[in-house]
Amino acid sequence: MNFILLTAFLLPHAKLPFVAFLAILYRAALPKPIPGIPYNYASARSIFGDIPSMIKWKRDTRETFTWMTEQCNKLNAPMVQIFVKPFSTPWVIVVDARECQDVLTHRSKEFDRSSFTTDVVQPILREHHFPFPSGPKQRAHRALLSDLMTPAFLNEVAAPQLYSATLELLQLWHRKMVLANNHPFPAEEDVANAALDTIWAAAIGSEAGTTRSQLDLLIQCSTVDLAENPDLPVAFPQAPTSDDVVSIRTVIDSMEIGLASPLPGLSYFFYLEIPRIRRAFNRKDLMLSNALKDSRDRLGNSESGNFPVKSAMDYVLRREIHQARKEGRPPRLDATVLKDELFGFLLAGHETTSTTLMWGLKFLTDHQDVQNTLREAIRDAMPDAAAEGRQPTYSEITGSKMPYFDAVVEEILRCGGTAATHARKSLVATHLLGVHLPKGTNVLFMTNGPSFISPPMPIDEKSRSQSCQEAKDRIGEWDPPDMAQFNPDRWLKTDSDGRIEINMQAGPNTQFGGGARGCFGKKFAYLEMRTVLAIIVWNFKFLPVPAELSSYSAVDSVAHAPQQCYVRLAPA
Repeated sequence: MNFILLTAFLLPHAKLPFVAFLAILYRAALPKPIPGIPYNYASARSIFGDIPSMIKWKRDTRETFTWMTEQCNKLNAPMVQIFVKPFSTPWVIVVDARECQDVLTHRSKEFDRSSFTTDVVQPILREHHFPFPSGPKQRAHRALLSDLMTPAFLNEVAAPQLYSATLELLQLWHRKMVLANNHPFPAEEDVANAALDTIWAAAIGSEAGTTRSQLDLLIQCSTVDLAENPDLPVAFPQAPTSDDVVSIRTVIDSMEIGLASPLPGLSYFFYLEIPRIRRAFNRKDLMLSNALKDSRDRLGNSESGNFPVKSAMDYVLRREIHQARKEGRPPRLDATVLKDELFGFLLAGHETTSTTLMWGLKFLTDHQDVQNTLREAIRDAMPDAAAEGRQPTYSEITGSKMPYFDAVVEEILRCGGTAATHARKSLVATHLLGVHLPKGTNVLFMTNGPSFISPPMPIDEKSRSQSCQEAKDRIGEWDPPDMAQFNPDRWLKTDSDGRIEINMQAGPNTQFGGGARGCFGKKFAYLEMRTVLAIIVWNFKFLPVPAELSSYSAVDSVAHAPQQCYVRLAPA
């Protein structure tokens, strides 16, 4: 009623039907809470809902997903609802590992890819399968990448590229260690460059050369400016970056626009028309088109489908040729879908794994005992390389059994929270934790709070689904007193013969999702983390850095990444 009076006051000559229309529109825009799910009552009385609170948090912290988890903490409930889109159903936030695991793995007929994911990702990835709802189109596009997680690709293409890129990072850090003279320096760019070099070579069969160009520049430097205080970081000169790499990074960074906005489609509509951004997307497409052409030329006789392959592009092209022959159609040799699937592979392999490695560097720097134990475990697992004073080969790294190493990786994934949420949408009217959810409700399962890295919130077992109740004891629960601590030992167990083994069921960790829509590149990610961590821990000690350079604040974009990642190196 106050809104009607205000409108009548501002528009004294307005006719009553128009005022009534505005009143109806206003009421329609007000949040419509789902019965039975806690929410912020003040937000429900505003057409803007929780948008101002979320935007302020994002502006102050550069994070979005921690705000979502905080709503559950504020309302002291494992499931809450937030109002972030006028005229739409509230989003539901869940902070419970068992429900997350259950929905991802057992309830795919009720929950699928969320419209939140589609709105944020599809304008960037376009025809890539990730943002599509499950169905024939999604499966057909994903099938193009099916050869990329086979042993042939991982061992014959990816592993050598990973190893080569990591050795270049090793050389770069040796040079920086000498020039820095015990000063810390930022590692984010170096890790990201090494990951990009790796995935670029694996994806399209050519070299990005970002790490090499930086190394070549620093080889020419005999000294750099060093502050008297050894705790102050070094700022190294930066080598120029190629236009292709700049364009790829611009496109990847664009996703933060959608993630930060309550109306991603509208934000993208204006952002993607900025000339600089449009040029970046066009250059990215041209680069992938040229790579496809090179692949076609290299593969030669495409009609037979029998050709040597040396990149993901080759594998995808070969898969398309085989599929086209099977379906009796001409192959799509320069289709948007091929380029978009390859770009999605490049994006995921670069951004998420490099982010996880950055979290790993921070945890190992701040936990010297874990770092020392890890180094001993790596050297014990590869005694020939240790005895001969040489670098371990990638065959030794990938073929050695190292349970403590595996435990460290799992703990980095758990505590770093690179994938802070798994978003799903209810395909039908259903129930979650005993509450009725309307069809089309977006549900975000958080991995950065209760039951993952802090004590779980109490939930009545009877409110869980039958499948969730039946799976209760299949995965353990973390001990509440030390859940927030970085402790790889929690992942280890002793078998009947007294041998230490990794226990992947020790407790919840859903960083790679689960079920039919689980992370496609999981094997590649593990291979990359194993290769990089093994070599850098073999060669360097990561000494403590000042507290002001060791914040655990993050920024949310493609991944939940640390805002700071500094290292202080010494020979191991």
